[in-house]
Amino acid sequence: MGHVITAQLDDFDDILQRRNNHIGQVNNVACYFDKLSWSVRLKLHQSYCSSLFGCELWSLNSCAIELFCVAWRKGLRRIMGLPYAAHSHLLPLLSNTVPIFNEICTRSAKFILSCLCSGSALVRTVANYGILARSNSFIGRNVMFLCNRFHFSAANFRFGQASHLSNTISRHHLDTESDEDLYAVNFAAELLCLRDQSYILANDVVLNKDDLNDLLSVVLCE
Repeated sequence: MGHVITAQLDDFDDILQRRNNHIGQVNNVACYFDKLSWSVRLKLHQSYCSSLFGCELWSLNSCAIELFCVAWRKGLRRIMGLPYAAHSHLLPLLSNTVPIFNEICTRSAKFILSCLCSGSALVRTVANYGILARSNSFIGRNVMFLCNRFHFSAANFRFGQASHLSNTISRHHLDTESDEDLYAVNFAAELLCLRDQSYILANDVVLNKDDLNDLLSVVLCE
């Protein structure tokens, strides 16, 4: 399936390759569609720069995943024309997406559950043994990571009782957001629309692009 495994049996090279591909895709969208509104560029990013095929096989505790996530957030800021210092936790709310690491966790959990519920007895046996083997198995390590991060029990995986885990992971970031964050995101979205001239202020109010970018920095970076 094209998954790259190093001599140390880790995913480092595969994750870096995916990060580099993502950076190239973001550069193409940013260069060729820079005249479009931020909302259109965001849709293009979601359609053409958001492929995570194969991430289900990554070890969730790999340090390389954070490098991928950093590149993803930088690309998202660039696509939407946000300040480079815009807070990371506001990006999913502003782009109406799940945090990229949570998306990777969701895909990993679905893959493990599909193995545990497979019609093949061999696949089910290997998956169950992987969970029992814990850190000695890729599946075991990822199950332990998911359980610790999202407060699940390994037994839920083994007995196929974690089908709602993906919804829990997807909504995990919303539980930590405050009303102030929501107000900031809504205001930032209006500023972005003003900057792209989707909204027009009253005739006696004049704000140029630099003024709006300064306001965005105050709302999203402080």
